[in-house]
Amino acid sequence: MSDPSSSAPVPTLRVNSESVEAADLWRGTWQELAEKEAALTPAEFRTYLEQRATERINDHIAEVLLYQQAQLREPVADEKSLARFVDEQIRKIVTADFEGIQRRYENRLQAQGTTLDEVRQRTQRELLIARYLETELKPLVAEPTRAELLNVYEQNIDGLRRPARRRMALIDVRVQDRLPKEV
Repeated sequence: MSDPSSSAPVPTLRVNSESVEAADLWRGTWQELAEKEAALTPAEFRTYLEQRATERINDHIAEVLLYQQAQLREPVADEKSLARFVDEQIRKIVTADFEGIQRRYENRLQAQGTTLDEVRQRTQRELLIARYLETELKPLVAEPTRAELLNVYEQNIDGLRRPARRRMALIDVRVQDRLPKEV
């Protein structure tokens, strides 16, 4: 599958005041799509692509709406601490996956069609959304009580039980032929 970002005008998704080109929704997934295209029939690939497109569009719309709401509710008071947190997250990725060499990480990002600044912005955005969800929405979700959990467990106990199984492995090593005759 070729990268359509290099072709003619690209359709744009607009959510409130934010726009994103369709090709940007697929950023970082070209390899995955190429592998799927090679593994599936054309009809299967089209179905897969339609499902993934629907997921990506829905996810992006939800992200934009959450981010816009988070911006209204969560003023970023300390941008320095936010920037430090983002840099720390990037350092963790570089250390864990790229042997501590940032240039390797930047090369991978470039191959995926993105930049380090875009990763920083996306990480800040995700942090703001997570903070919003934690402070504003999580308190609205009722935690189940122990009695409710026990009730659900008792109603589904038959489906949760596994039949008893045992497994035995026996290794038979013939050593008699290898031992001295007097043993």
